[in-house]
Amino acid sequence: MEKKHIQTLSKGIKFILILLVLDFSFGYIAKQFFYNQETGKYARSTHAIKETEADILIFGSSHAHRHYIPEVIEKELGQSCYNAGAEGQQLVYHGALLDMVLKRYTPKTIVLNIDTDFLLEFEDAYGRLSDLHPYYSEYSQELKPVLGLRSKFVDVKLFFHLYQMNSTIMHIIRYGISPQVDYKGYRPLFGSIKKKNNKDRIEDQNKENRGDVIDQNFVDALKKFIAIFQRMYHFLR
Repeated sequence: MEKKHIQTLSKGIKFILILLVLDFSFGYIAKQFFYNQETGKYARSTHAIKETEADILIFGSSHAHRHYIPEVIEKELGQSCYNAGAEGQQLVYHGALLDMVLKRYTPKTIVLNIDTDFLLEFEDAYGRLSDLHPYYSEYSQELKPVLGLRSKFVDVKLFFHLYQMNSTIMHIIRYGISPQVDYKGYRPLFGSIKKKNNKDRIEDQNKENRGDVIDQNFVDALKKFIAIFQRMYHFLR
């Protein structure tokens, strides 16, 4: 009986080792494809984290991503600029992105676009933090406080490389086939804007699953931005 238990345990250990080897191998391959992307949201965030040395770095949601034109800013100010805005992301994401950027270099100027509803509860904001998963192996210290806001098992889940990468595969394929053009992170919108009344705004807010209660995590993220600005630039004191 004891021998049978030992054999079962041995098989279990071998099975786990095989899974870990497969996870590491396929995860490594997926990560190589991930970091070799040239277009799309992950390519832009990776560029901001690992490559850009722009004097001016812009953060914010789609209003930043779609409205701030680096080439215009560069022409007017005579400084290099990159737009690190990310559609649909909230303050908790931008704070984590800034932490990763600051690990490598410090921009001369940081612009944070604030929307009127940026502090209101928005449950989707936490699900969208999965966009940070691929960076966890290298930036766990910066990302754990943010990714841990909704899960106590961040280290366990993100220990597995394929889990880190599972939301990126289709994105890599999609923009490998059909590249997404941007201009130093900025992506213009084309068309006309319909003027909205208060009823339309309320309907849009409901569609976005936004509440009317302030999310303390968003407040903390904003305070963190301000603290970083104070430390870096010695103002707002």
